[in-house]
Amino acid sequence: MLRQPARKVRISDVVDGKFFYGNRDGMKPSYIITSLGMKVSRVNLVGVVIDRFVSEDGNYAFLTIEDGTESVRAKVFKEKVVLIDGIEKGDTVLVIGKVKEYNGEKYINLELVRKVDVNYEILRKLELAKELENWRDFTERVRKDLKEMSEEEVKRKYELDDDMLQAIHGSKLEPDYKQKLLDIISKLDEGDGVEISKLFEVVSLPESTVEKILDELISEGSLYQPTPSKLKKI
Repeated sequence: MLRQPARKVRISDVVDGKFFYGNRDGMKPSYIITSLGMKVSRVNLVGVVIDRFVSEDGNYAFLTIEDGTESVRAKVFKEKVVLIDGIEKGDTVLVIGKVKEYNGEKYINLELVRKVDVNYEILRKLELAKELENWRDFTERVRKDLKEMSEEEVKRKYELDDDMLQAIHGSKLEPDYKQKLLDIISKLDEGDGVEISKLFEVVSLPESTVEKILDELISEGSLYQPTPSKLKKI
């Protein structure tokens, strides 16, 4: 079986994705389909270690990795436990491994982990934001063609399988509130950032929605907080 490429994704893409078991006899790897229709078997993640565990007999260990969107466990077994030697809670790490599922929990079967600089995490968030934008454009093109072409024609044109097409067809593209918030912050910023309380006053969205979008923008690296009460666009 050809080794699947390790795809750069958000941890939320893994956790919220739909898992499909592979078939060893058919040499088909397990994979997930994300909410936007990406098919992913191996992942390349960057995040912070928020928990670390090694069993007493040394035959099992895991790291819990968080990237601002979700958290996931990266597990190692037997002789591979040495992979996490030197990795501690609080480290920013790059993780590569296969997506697995056990008892309803999606996890990463760890193949590689190494420490990276915190700036690497910021760069990754910018890369993922661009990748997500490109994928949304792709799904919009697929949806448009589905109105004019048969599903079989669309699958051939874009090299999609049934699971990917179903996910794209059924996914809901959220209104681009993120860009609207970024535009508002740019307009209100007089140089030293914008008071968060001011945003709640001028944005006509539920407070919980605004908080969620702001958290995502900070996690993606589009915003930062010069002070605890202010936001500034990068």
